[in-house]
Amino acid sequence: MEYSVDKEKCIGCGSCNLACPSGMGMGNDGKASVISANEVESCGGVDLCPYDAIVEVTQSNDEEV
Repeated sequence: MEYSVDKEKCIGCGSCNLACPSGMGMGNDGKASVISANEVESCGGVDLCPYDAIVEVTQSNDEEV
């Protein structure tokens, strides 16, 4: 599973970084960023953010015919 941060929803509170410092970091823009998707998964995934700013990234391998 891959994760991303919705920068429009992220308020830069840092709660995800406090809960999962090995998976989440804070960028120069004051917003959260994913360091390790595996660590984020083990820390709780999208539930790490009370503002729903952490989202699962879905990758489609289906090709249109």
